[in-house]
Amino acid sequence: MDTAKVLSALTLINDRVYLPIVLEYLKGISLQLGFDQKARQHIEIAVEEAVFNVIEHAFSPGEKSSYNIQCLQTAMGMEIRIA
Repeated sequence: MDTAKVLSALTLINDRVYLPIVLEYLKGISLQLGFDQKARQHIEIAVEEAVFNVIEHAFSPGEKSSYNIQCLQTAMGMEIRIA
């Protein structure tokens, strides 16, 4: 049974220029959930790499589209979904 609670979602254009927005978004969510600075840095690094890979490899060269990031609160802390 999935007991994750959706906290928020963000949809962005597949352009690296918006990566700082993603990181600020995650910083806010992780602060709200009480993660310490070290944990927040790990979250930001992991998501930055994942989003960069989505932008670079999930779309055809020159394709203009979007991707979604969803943050869920779980019993273990937080789940981040990128699609």
